[in-house]
Amino acid sequence: MRLAILTKDLLISVRLEEALHRAGHDILAASLSGEADVALVDLGPTGLPDPPATIQRLRAGGVKVIAFGPHAQGAALARAREEGAEVVVSNGQALSDPVGLIARVEGHGEG
Repeated sequence: MRLAILTKDLLISVRLEEALHRAGHDILAASLSGEADVALVDLGPTGLPDPPATIQRLRAGGVKVIAFGPHAQGAALARAREEGAEVVVSNGQALSDPVGLIARVEGHGEG
């Protein structure tokens, strides 16, 4: 499966990339996120300038979205759900089992 990790946080990126690569997933450059099967989108302050717009763009292109962010940012997590992210979790959940999150999304229907 082709994955994109959209975060500016190097530590998060490296941890996710290592775990997902070990599980056999291909990691695409962020600039190729529209070609991914699944994108992991950081909702936190080290994430993207406009996560809701990014989620909308990815979903419009058929990319499944896993959104993650600080558990204290409930509004951002709720907004990601509203914008169509298939899975929305805290940073801790994303980092503790990224392979399991991909498995959840693989079984999730479009839309």
